Formats: sequence, C-alpha cells, structure tokens
Amino acid sequence: MKFFEDIRFSEKLAQSNTPVILFSETLKSIREWLAEAYADNMPSAQLVKAYTHLMDELITRAWRYHFPELTDELTIAAVGGYGREELHYGSDIDLLILFERKPQDATREQLEIFIRFLWDIHLEVGHSVRSVRECVREARKDVSVITNLMEARFLDGSAMLFESMMEQTSPVKIWPPEKFFEAKLEEQKARHRRYDDTPYKLEPNIKESPGGLRDLHMILWLSRRLTGAADLKQLVSQNILRLEE
Repeated sequence: MKFFEDIRFSEKLAQSNTPVILFSETLKSIREWLAEAYADNMPSAQLVKAYTHLMDELITRAWRYHFPELTDELTIAAVGGYGREELHYGSDIDLLILFERKPQDATREQLEIFIRFLWDIHLEVGHSVRSVRECVREARKDVSVITNLMEARFLDGSAMLFESMMEQTSPVKIWPPEKFFEAKLEEQKARHRRYDDTPYKLEPNIKESPGGLRDLHMILWLSRRLTGAADLKQLVSQNILRLEE
C-alpha cells in the first residue's frame, strides 16, 4: 500500500510534464488495491479508514503541487463524511478552502486550476471557498452548515487559520447545544416525513429513512456539540452509551 513513497513519487512528479497522468494513475492504483482488499475480506471499517487516509495523501500532494508557497494564507480541510474519516468508494469528496484575506486574482485562478485538476484525475469533488468570517456568518444562519463545519478536519495549509474557524464556530460562540438540538430535531422530523415516517418500506433509503445512517449521525452530531465526543467509542468512555449498544 506504498503509493506515496516520498523519493519515488516526488521524483516522478518533479520530472513529469503531465502531473494529471501521474496522479490519475496513482488514484487508479489505490482504487484497484481497495477492490482487492475488499475481495480479501478486509473489515469495512479498516477499508474506509485506509481509503480516507490515502485520499488525504493524494489531495495534500496535489495541494502542495499547486500552492507551494501559500501555506500561511490558505487552508484546505475535509468536511462531511470525508471529514469524519468515513470516505466510501463512491462518495463525493467534500473540501473546504479557507482564507483570511480576500485572495488576489492570481490565487483565485490557481484555486480554480486546483479544483479542475482534482476533477481531471477523476475525483468527484464538492468544494466551498470561504473566509473564516463567511463560515461564521453562514453557520449562524443554517444548522446544516454548522453541522458540516463541526466535522471539518485539517488537511494542509495554515493550521492557525483552521483553528480560528473551529474556535469561532464552537458552541461557546454560536449554536449552543440546546439550540442545536432543537434545530437538528426539526430537521430530522422533516427528513422522516419525506420518507413517510416509517422504516418499514419495501425499498427504504438506508441513509435518509427513519432508523438509517443519518439517524446514527444525529447521535454523533448532538454528542459532539454537547460533549465534544468525536465518535461512538468516546460516548462509551463518557458513559453515554454502553459498549453493547
């Protein structure tokens, strides 16, 4: 699983006139390995974690290739399922690009080139480009935005900028646990109504239907906002869940 041995990959990248080919071939090799590991019955939790970390490496290297000198001005972070380190084979890769000061035109153009590059190597990417202030403003207005930001995970760039965003969107600043709980409960009720308020359908939506994955995520989101727990194991250690649950 050594797709990014520093010397070999870096030398190939330095010598390549077509980095798209190098990155796309590496991505293809990663996905082939993933299929083989699945066929060999590797536990799904290990597969998902391994795929997430390999994508971290691929995206970080692509980021550094396009932004070798802007590490203090920009930040790239994983959000959504990718931020939770639950990246499945067919999942979109959701990214947040943070800046402190409005990027100059040349930087904006380079950001567009970077996102196109990810698509060119056959990654399905969802992305947003925001300042910390814009993150806070949008998060105040929309509980789905704050939920997304709660799961953000630093990838590369300015760690201070990322930490500033996380601090300014913390429960101390916006969406205290009580209000967050109320808003997420209403969101859940609306989602359940879209699926007739029942899990007993001939073809239930395993993600959105009552009792589906989103309801499991709901437990994690509420716990994270209230206690800071990052996963179910931490809920066990905090005596919120029992191990058998």
